Amino acid sequence: GSRVSKEQQTVEEVMKTLVLSNTTISVDKGKTVMKKFKILFPDAKIKTIDEMWIAINELGVIDCQDGLNNLLQQNRELQLSMAEVMFKLWDLDQDGSIDVKEFLMGFVCAKNGSLEQRARWLFLLVDRDKNGTISPQEYTHHISRTLILRANLLTAWYKSLLGHGSAIEQAFIQALVNSLKNLIDSITSESMIKAQVDVIFSVGDINNDGCLSLEEFISALAGSRSNNLALQILQLNQKAFDDFKLNWKSQFDLLHPASPNKDFMLSNWDQQTKSTCETIISMLNECKLNDN
Repeated sequence: GSRVSKEQQTVEEVMKTLVLSNTTISVDKGKTVMKKFKILFPDAKIKTIDEMWIAINELGVIDCQDGLNNLLQQNRELQLSMAEVMFKLWDLDQDGSIDVKEFLMGFVCAKNGSLEQRARWLFLLVDRDKNGTISPQEYTHHISRTLILRANLLTAWYKSLLGHGSAIEQAFIQALVNSLKNLIDSITSESMIKAQVDVIFSVGDINNDGCLSLEEFISALAGSRSNNLALQILQLNQKAFDDFKLNWKSQFDLLHPASPNKDFMLSNWDQQTKSTCETIISMLNECKLNDN
């Protein structure tokens, strides 16, 4: 028979691991990404955050709308924050580098993987001892190492918006940035991380054996139990978000003089801030994978 190239073998292996169909990523597309990867990184590994940004930028990992693309190209802090989050998440064996197979898995999930495929990929990352289940200790380790990175990315993203828009829009964003630190400190605290781990195990551990199988993990993050998980995570963080909105409102009051536009924003504060709070939750918590 005809000789199958190493690139094709790797693409097919990735497709099998993530249970992908040809409609998600074609073998040819996967081979093209791999060839470009090897040209950019001759030793076939990404070893630094700078290199990760090069890969994100050159290989089209994220499809940016013009506004976001401009912000990314102009803001080094935002570039490196995004690259650091992706580096930590895509380094499946946690050896401090990303090989071509790890990159391809992350690439597929970032571009057009389904919720289930993303959950499968995340399972590979969290299951550190590769015994086919996730323990509370493994999930705690995962959240502890990624949550603060996501928070840094979130802060860099909102800071990058400063300097754009009208005076009232600038005051709105500056007040948000000023209020963000207390919210992040609360969500990333040791007690909150423990509570979040407890929630995912109470929702996901169907057979009560103290671990999450692949099927239980998928069900909790992307399947029939995911809405319950998302709701419980929201409730867990509710007080932190209520405090955040109050602080944001008082900061906004200080930063911008009275005006009809401001009066309208303050009278509809919960509505004005709702989508921002949802964005923050989705960036910081994996249970919001199902929002795609």
